[in-house]
Amino acid sequence: MSSSREAVELYNHGLSLAKQNRYREAIQLLAEATEVDADYVNAYNVLGKAYMQEGSVREAREAWMEVLRRDPFNTTAMKCLDASYPKPFWERFQSIILVATLVGMFGLLGAILFSVNRLAGQFDMRLRSLEEKSNALSLDTSRRSPFRNAPAPTTTEKGSTEGLGEAAPPENANAVPTGDSNGLTPPSGPIDVPLTFIESTANNSHATSQKDSDGAGSASTDAAKRSQPVISQPSPRPTPSILTTISEADAQFKNGMALYERGTYPEALEKFQAIAQSGLSHRYLIGGAHYWAGVCYVKLGQPQKALAAFQKVTDANSYKYQDAQKEIEKIQ
Repeated sequence: MSSSREAVELYNHGLSLAKQNRYREAIQLLAEATEVDADYVNAYNVLGKAYMQEGSVREAREAWMEVLRRDPFNTTAMKCLDASYPKPFWERFQSIILVATLVGMFGLLGAILFSVNRLAGQFDMRLRSLEEKSNALSLDTSRRSPFRNAPAPTTTEKGSTEGLGEAAPPENANAVPTGDSNGLTPPSGPIDVPLTFIESTANNSHATSQKDSDGAGSASTDAAKRSQPVISQPSPRPTPSILTTISEADAQFKNGMALYERGTYPEALEKFQAIAQSGLSHRYLIGGAHYWAGVCYVKLGQPQKALAAFQKVTDANSYKYQDAQKEIEKIQ
């Protein structure tokens, strides 16, 4: 059953006053609405709430009872009517127990966290102590090592190793004693020198003379090279890595923008081209790379390449579509 137009207007005006905390004025208008339309349950509900705000509990209960007489299953009236009666002692006691239980649980949780933090600190201190003891023990062991200050063996010109004893001469060595440095007298009579010894001596002398001549030639060549001016070669530019994920492409885009803002347009162009040629699918990243590649081409004085890059920017793949169209008009 629909309410009359006058009752609805009174209800709306009273509800507006109730929202402004003007409850006395709202009570008058809502009461008039119930007089105009005795079955207007919404007006009774709001009237009961206004009475409760004014402290008129009995009048508020009567208003909600009027609602239940007309609509026995009205949940708003049932909840408001139930809330208007004070709760029994046992229900209040249960609420107090519930609050105390929650407080105790939070306190217990805090105590557990504090204990865990304290145990972690103690464990960390013990671990550091063990590390210090281990370092001290290893240092003391290295100091007591008998090989710590032992000299390293050195090799003499004759192929023997000092500190390890003299090497025993071979049994069939064909040595020719000279008798000057070792105090040995040369044997009387002719000395039988093997033919292989004579040939090896001749070969060694020839090799020595050849090395001297080669050394002189290489020295002159080095002097000629040093006299020539040194031309520095440009270091090869590193090959850009292949992008496989959107996060890598996003990081590459940010690096390219940073290089562009510093005025290093060739390096920035490489970053944007790597994104555009990556084959990844992204709504705005790929088109943005084409756009900024075109801007770098413009800065580098290459309008045709810039035009080709701008033409790859569409409304679907970049929010710079309008700017790309303006750049195309400038180039054409």
